[in-house]
Amino acid sequence: MPTQSQKPNPHADGEPSLQELLDDSIVRLLMQRDGVQPNDVIDLFAFVRKQLIAERWRRVA
Repeated sequence: MPTQSQKPNPHADGEPSLQELLDDSIVRLLMQRDGVQPNDVIDLFAFVRKQLIAERWRRVA
């Protein structure tokens, strides 16, 4: 049985997902304090993603 230090890292292949971050209790408390809703963050990430994709297409064209 693995000890605390031997537990496999669930994010060994990369970063936690946005949903995992938004599900974190400390992140939720900070967002609540700042008046930010989870959908605000999701919408912001979607907007930035679209802008980055558009910029990449402009560079290729």
